[in-house]
Amino acid sequence: MSDMALNEAIHTQRAIRHFKPDPVDDAIIEQMIEAATRAPNGGNQQPARYIVIRDRDTKAQLGKIFDELGQAMSYGAPDRTPWPDVPVLIAICTVPGTEGAGHPPTSEASVLPAVQNLLLTARSLGIGTVLTTRFRQREDEVKQILGLPANGHVHVIVPTGWPARRFGPTTRKPVEEITSRERFGTPWN
Repeated sequence: MSDMALNEAIHTQRAIRHFKPDPVDDAIIEQMIEAATRAPNGGNQQPARYIVIRDRDTKAQLGKIFDELGQAMSYGAPDRTPWPDVPVLIAICTVPGTEGAGHPPTSEASVLPAVQNLLLTARSLGIGTVLTTRFRQREDEVKQILGLPANGHVHVIVPTGWPARRFGPTTRKPVEEITSRERFGTPWN
């Protein structure tokens, strides 16, 4: 991880959808995935599995599904680099039988902290990412493209690359506007 403070990474991380064509070295991807493996997970079962996708054909097949689903969205899909041109896609998956006994293999509680670690580490290294789940409506097709067994699950796909646009602070609602004390609706302050 770089010398960027965690607080700075948190406050400047944002969805990056436009990428330079420059390749992202395997060593950087390994740093991101290693940080993901450090996330808390139920019973330390470590169910998350990572598929690093660089093949243009595979990215195009996934991108076609992503684009078709985006065209059906009522609010319109955001502008972005087409997936065949994104340097790397990282699919975070679970496959029953790869986790320890007694752990539900599709538990998002054991996968999403790993995703956040991956995203923050990417940001600290100057890498842009965006978490996507739009493909889930056609997950069976995605699993086939990725070679996952039928009982596997693709939780997220993370387009990854050097940002074509700059990072910057994000605009978020203030804590007092989104936080209640003890019961919903009781003001925080």
